[in-house]
Amino acid sequence: MELQKPSESNLPLYVAALERELDEGHEPFHYSLEIIEGAKKDPSALIATFDDPVGGRLITVDAGMQRAALPSFTRWLYDGEICGSIQFRWKPGTVELPPYCLGHIGYQIFPWKRGQGLATKQLELMLGLTRNIELPYVELTTTLANVASQKVIRKNGGVFIKEFERAAEYGGGMYNLFRIDQS
Repeated sequence: MELQKPSESNLPLYVAALERELDEGHEPFHYSLEIIEGAKKDPSALIATFDDPVGGRLITVDAGMQRAALPSFTRWLYDGEICGSIQFRWKPGTVELPPYCLGHIGYQIFPWKRGQGLATKQLELMLGLTRNIELPYVELTTTLANVASQKVIRKNGGVFIKEFERAAEYGGGMYNLFRIDQS
């Protein structure tokens, strides 16, 4: 079990997993179709977006708004096949994030790989990588109903901070906020 840096050599594995997710009728991750199209059009440009330590390029966020991307990096969990993805994003010099960004870390495990403890391991591995960013803590959010993700966060040292409502212009909804100490 390892986190792999996205590359042109493992991109076909990730795209195949996204296509399987769509074929099986699962709710796709919000940018799955963009990734599939990007892999067909310009794989090297797509790969560059997965490791962006500077940020600044325009991205589309909830409700179709264009925003400058935060510095970020993505890794894929691999156990012989791609199991999921995890992304770390931050704003240099502060722990604060813009209101359209729901936490420092976001992750997914493909539906056919769930229930095996992979999300817990994926987050543990990512936390090992993020300690170099020099933040006192990282924040993660879940919907109120996502009990599985709440368990993953707690197993990795997450502490519940509060329940909050996301602003309507960023998609709305009720969320839980957790923090994980980075010191």
